[in-house]
Amino acid sequence: MEYNRREYSAALASLGAYSLAGCVRPGSLSGGDREVDDTFIDETEPSPNSEESPQDASRSFDAPHQQIREVVDFTEWKLNHMESSIADFRSRFSSVDEALGSLEDRGVSSLSQSDLDSVFQTADEAADIDTSLARYYSSIPNFSARARQLKSDLQRDYDRSEYTSLEENIDSYRRLYRYYSSTRYTNEQFGRDPLSGDPYQLFTTDEGHEDGEHLFELLYQPHSVESRESFFAAPGSIRLLNEPFNINSEGETVSLRHRDIPIYEFANGLVDLSDYSMTELYLNITRLTLFYEDDLDSYLEGQSVLNIQGNEGLGVAIQQFASHTEAESAFQKYHDAGVKDSEVKLLGYYWDRIFFNQEQPTVYAYIMQRGEYILLLDVVDTPWEERTYGEATDASAEDILAGSLLDSTS
Repeated sequence: MEYNRREYSAALASLGAYSLAGCVRPGSLSGGDREVDDTFIDETEPSPNSEESPQDASRSFDAPHQQIREVVDFTEWKLNHMESSIADFRSRFSSVDEALGSLEDRGVSSLSQSDLDSVFQTADEAADIDTSLARYYSSIPNFSARARQLKSDLQRDYDRSEYTSLEENIDSYRRLYRYYSSTRYTNEQFGRDPLSGDPYQLFTTDEGHEDGEHLFELLYQPHSVESRESFFAAPGSIRLLNEPFNINSEGETVSLRHRDIPIYEFANGLVDLSDYSMTELYLNITRLTLFYEDDLDSYLEGQSVLNIQGNEGLGVAIQQFASHTEAESAFQKYHDAGVKDSEVKLLGYYWDRIFFNQEQPTVYAYIMQRGEYILLLDVVDTPWEERTYGEATDASAEDILAGSLLDSTS
């Protein structure tokens, strides 16, 4: 039996299936009888402007290429810098753990103010984490607030010569910072696949909506680099029955929706773009609507519940050029090589329907240019009027893309 998304989510919620068993909460890390409860740490920072401005009227034109640029920037950071950022993150908090350990080794009754000041400085430095890490994962704690609380608690006990309390607080904070520096914590906060939370929001127009409606599979091909990288983003409440990307026997990356067809097969090579400096993204957007009764027990046992092959999706080839001018030139090349069938409006954006019949089979696609980007949507060998389940008509394309980064109406 198939459930729709709303019915399935209600069933899970009623059974408490969204709780995370076995997760460590930093505020519950205790030392002796003392607990560092981060629930009461004031993490707020003054906002330069608390008023919300109305939505920019130009967003419907600019949004796709601006949002795609954010996806490209995140992808490049994730593949080239994220690992080192996390290593630096762990090293910073490990230094606080070690600094607090040195206080324990000396004995609290023999500590000087300079000993405490050294720890406070280390905690302040640890809070100054990589700006990209903070940008893409805003759910991480306010570590500056943690450092202020550490300083307040330890300084108070030291000034009062409350050595027992000082010893307990040092132990508690050491446990907390050791947890922050652990692989377990960084895996929970910055897990590779699937991306959820803030990174997931990069692909959607539903800002602040925690439980999205899409799965995004992304294949990244940098210019002049032979290797390809892939990852996927999904709502945090979803667990997958299978990995979205799979490598076939020829070493080609294929989508689970079409295991026998690489998602880049048709889009790559329609025209000769060898003269351009170009980065390519292949994005498969799947609308999550169907869940399965047989998977409910598996979910409650901590296993996955979503079978991707039961949901409809669309492939989008995104080509990034060095400039708007180069993208315009390449866009004209597509039209010179193909035949424009018509123009359609999908979720506020105008796409050209275009087909290419230089070689068999004839290939059909939607194409749009925005800024330095060209987007090719649903590049397949089936004419629009002959399409059936699993291939996009104008109406089904809108259903699938609604709420994604290709929707200007959300």
